[in-house]
Amino acid sequence: MSDTYVEDFVRNWGRLEYQASIFENSLPSHLIEVVSAAAIAELFTVVEARKTQTLGMYRFSDLSEFLPIWEAEESEHGRVLARLVNLDEAYSKTLISFSLFEKCRNWVVTKSLPIARYLPGMDFVLCATGVIAEQLTILLYNEIAKQVAIDEHRELFHALARQEGRHLRFYKAVCKDRVSRQNALSRTCSRVLMRLFWLPVGVDCLGESGWHKCFDPILMDQDLLLRLRASDDLLDEFAPTAGLHLMNRFLDQRHS
Repeated sequence: MSDTYVEDFVRNWGRLEYQASIFENSLPSHLIEVVSAAAIAELFTVVEARKTQTLGMYRFSDLSEFLPIWEAEESEHGRVLARLVNLDEAYSKTLISFSLFEKCRNWVVTKSLPIARYLPGMDFVLCATGVIAEQLTILLYNEIAKQVAIDEHRELFHALARQEGRHLRFYKAVCKDRVSRQNALSRTCSRVLMRLFWLPVGVDCLGESGWHKCFDPILMDQDLLLRLRASDDLLDEFAPTAGLHLMNRFLDQRHS
């Protein structure tokens, strides 16, 4: 394990730090829905982890070190958030809404994973998707931290954002490494796959309409919306994704 970015990540991983007393007080009512949606997305990591295995991501030494830790940390996030809002299956179902098109798309994507593992640039696609996913969650948790009334809750969401920040730095380092070694075919394949299949974190488990239902209220804050739009700049650093404006394209469907 010679890569510095891998060593830095593995050296600094650990359990989420929070006080048990956080569960004794409720969140503000206007945050229950968005935190519940975040919990569902974090718990969906189990499904995403299975996809990374099907895609053969464990054959890359840096990702094989990162992914088990990432799954453990994200799953812990989901469990803590679910407990914080007393999330149950019945309420979860009210937040999820898939169109017929989305159901068909998800089925096709899932069935294509064993073949997609052989496409050049899939490891870059995974990490570029991770860059935007982590940036979205960092912005979300820091915004929630501003809106909670209890210090212990504020500290929890800041701690969540810090862990997501570690994931973000790892993903960016992998993207930089892969771009330095990609050939023209790999770059083109990565760009096409991102352009056709990228969706914000949470859409896979909530559906597009469910995502907007849960997250649009907090995105009424124009400063947060602008910072979320600016997350595309992170991918502009890498040739395969430069100029795609993926987050802006998605948001423009509802926030133009």
